[in-house]
Amino acid sequence: MNGKSGLFSSIGKLESAEISALLGDSILHRPSSVELGWKDFAIERRTILPGDKSAVELEQYFLILWDVRIAEGESAYRSGHFSPYKKYPNTITTCLPGIRPAAHSRVDHEVIVGALHPDFILGIEEELDKRPSGGFRPLFGTDAPDLRNLLRLLLKESETGGHSGLSTPTR
Repeated sequence: MNGKSGLFSSIGKLESAEISALLGDSILHRPSSVELGWKDFAIERRTILPGDKSAVELEQYFLILWDVRIAEGESAYRSGHFSPYKKYPNTITTCLPGIRPAAHSRVDHEVIVGALHPDFILGIEEELDKRPSGGFRPLFGTDAPDLRNLLRLLLKESETGGHSGLSTPTR
């Protein structure tokens, strides 16, 4: 996306405004893919700080890889009631476009987050010989080794400034 409201708009140092909005109070570790100019996709290593997170409306798709240690907290559901959550290291949760409910994290969480703009998803689908029959599948702390490995490879590419050879400059 281009322009001030795009996936790659920056806040302070170069980071994804959309990932910042999704996670609330968090700390970016190492460079963001935003610095590479990737179009419609961002990936970052973050620490989500403990505390309350307000509900937020999402326009992108997000992949969250829970890293390092167990993440615990509560997430809102019907009528403002909260339900506990526990995410284990190396599992993946998706956040799809729509409302991400309010949450409360008890401790800091180490995560790797990928943000995908709907145009990015559409572009991938258009390149396939056969389009998928369903939509983007929700995951809630799921063990998905191939997806986990892909996220780690993309993060490595981002954090090394494209030195692994996967990045191509945008024009």
